[in-house]
Amino acid sequence: MYKFTKAASAVVISGLLTVSAMAMSAKAAKNEGLVAEDCHGYVHALKDEGKAVAKEINDKRRAKYARLASAEKVPVEVVAEEAGKKVCGK
Repeated sequence: MYKFTKAASAVVISGLLTVSAMAMSAKAAKNEGLVAEDCHGYVHALKDEGKAVAKEINDKRRAKYARLASAEKVPVEVVAEEAGKKVCGK
């Protein structure tokens, strides 16, 4: 089990907010019912039209998670899971 520092947890939350704000199309896609958040730090397409948007959002998130994971010296999957917990309120 990996333990994030308080600063790292704040960075994960901040990173999620940055990714969400940066991709206004993500918010629009969610509002249109094209994509939805999952509890693993990524989004998934709800309709065929949402596949490209979901890929773009997830690619940006994966890059952000990789930077955070490198800084914290943990696997990318750990950062993604932590982000997913924040989104799902776990």
